[in-house]
Amino acid sequence: MKCLILIPALLSVAVSEPQTAEFSAGQTMAVSKERADQLAEISRTTILAFEKKFKPVTKKGLVYTTDAAKVEGGQSILASKDFAWKLPWFEDASKIFRSAVEEQVRKQLQGQPESVIQSAIDKALASQPKGSAVSKGGDIALGHEIGHMLLISTYWPGHLDRPADQERSGGGHYGGPASDWLDEAAAIAMEGDALTESRRKQFAKIVHGPDKTLVWSLAELVTMKHPALSTKMMEDVKPKDGVAVKRLDSNDPTVKRQGVFYAQIRNLIDFLETKTKNPKVLGEIAENEAAGKGFEDWLKANAAKYTLPANLSALEKEWKVAWPAPSTESATKA
Repeated sequence: MKCLILIPALLSVAVSEPQTAEFSAGQTMAVSKERADQLAEISRTTILAFEKKFKPVTKKGLVYTTDAAKVEGGQSILASKDFAWKLPWFEDASKIFRSAVEEQVRKQLQGQPESVIQSAIDKALASQPKGSAVSKGGDIALGHEIGHMLLISTYWPGHLDRPADQERSGGGHYGGPASDWLDEAAAIAMEGDALTESRRKQFAKIVHGPDKTLVWSLAELVTMKHPALSTKMMEDVKPKDGVAVKRLDSNDPTVKRQGVFYAQIRNLIDFLETKTKNPKVLGEIAENEAAGKGFEDWLKANAAKYTLPANLSALEKEWKVAWPAPSTESATKA
């Protein structure tokens, strides 16, 4: 399985007057009206999903393609103070992701016959897991990225007023001011059905296989920094068409740890929602963090309300009991 990392950046491109489309809490901007409408539909769906798990979105955002951002009209929209958050994206997501895969393969097989390289490219594209950005089109990751922005703008709105050249979190976090697990939980909770199911299957495979040793304790998971902060996976990433894409081999131990992190968070979301019978439990935890308290503080304050243990070690025992049974696929391979 391969992982993809997105790093927004700008690129100068000569395009015509940008097109826009409205969604419930903001606007999109792209080169074509069709593309603006596509991004608006994804944004609209993500807003609805966020409001079901957190609370109503009141801050407007802008999702724009980097191709559209460099024309005069685009720059005017981008400079508008009407938007609390702004997220750059691809004009052609699938093409960018596929090109990134091809570029990585060509770099690895430099000097080999073209037939060998092309065969390897075809194999790499075909091996992308179900629900990945390549297999489903690059836009599958857009809901995830919007989720990050919505969490910050809803619970830490002042953070978005920081100068653009400052570190996104400013506090040693991978994302915004939230703890890294919650920052990713908000994004993972916004992913579509295919990617969600893929993460669930991945976690079942992890806890019933050799990678189980990579799983963090609950106390570690809710306080740790994002695994990417302790790796070199962000190095040598160069923007292409406005957003840089790096293809990473999940067999690499550092990359594998990040995959475990995401899958484990997906499972924790499911566990908390099931245990509390509250679809907005992540929103409660976010309110708690915005007030300067940690996960264990939330647990102690809500243990009686949700019939939960009042400490992390006891909650972890219940969580482990609820871990998934081996998937049919895992059992077959075993």
